Amino acid sequence: MLLLRDIGLENEKKQSFKEENKYTKTAHILESFPNLPFVLIGDAKDLDHDIYSAIAETYPDMISAIYIRTTKDHLKMKRIKKRLEQKTHVPIQLINHTDEAVVHAKANGFIN
Repeated sequence: MLLLRDIGLENEKKQSFKEENKYTKTAHILESFPNLPFVLIGDAKDLDHDIYSAIAETYPDMISAIYIRTTKDHLKMKRIKKRLEQKTHVPIQLINHTDEAVVHAKANGFIN
């Protein structure tokens, strides 16, 4: 397991998610390990759903699933759900707790 914060990714808000931040660092990790499958986990309160959807479009064969932890902001979650329905061929699960991601990942053979 590799966490982006473990390699010094700061949690700063950016105007564009493609400028030297999570998108760029995630892409670098994927390109460094082209034969490995990845599961991406993020938060709805940040731009993770947009970042990880863009990553899945760029690296479709490397992303097994995307898990996005929900927020209590119901309006924001409604917008996110609508965007995600339109976007991806990679399974994206909106989860309330990380345990839900573990159950899904085990059921799909992503982890033991």
